[in-house]
Amino acid sequence: MSSSEIEDILQLINNRENKDVDFKLKLDLSRDRLRNRLAEDVVSFANAEGGTIIVGVEDETRHIIGILTPLDHDQIVQSITDLTEPPVDLSVDTIEINGMLVGLIKIPRGKAVHCHRTERRVLIRRDGIKSTATPAEIAQLSEERDYSSRVYLFEPDT
Repeated sequence: MSSSEIEDILQLINNRENKDVDFKLKLDLSRDRLRNRLAEDVVSFANAEGGTIIVGVEDETRHIIGILTPLDHDQIVQSITDLTEPPVDLSVDTIEINGMLVGLIKIPRGKAVHCHRTERRVLIRRDGIKSTATPAEIAQLSEERDYSSRVYLFEPDT
């Protein structure tokens, strides 16, 4: 990674979390709950304008703590593929900054409306948080994105 790319990452870290960036101290995919949280974050970025999850950075202080081992590309991609519909494209990388490993998960703007596969929820990134998209937001996303990716909401039978 070039020095200008590292400077770009440092600039992201120096700003607070927002619609384009999320910080995680660590990434543990050993439990379903943790994999589901990552999938929710990824879906919310894909349904917005895309973004970057930076692993190894403390949320509140934005201090680089680093990670002990490089991110497991295959495990992350498989988890996201299994939990998103349609599967969200992403790139996974580990870089060194100031002698510490930092993980990067880059999510481009989705070409479709993405949802969490098991929960059937459409999420969107607003400012620095993920939220369930409203029906109006889902309709707007459907209009902006690929027609074949339409998500239809059904009221559960009671």
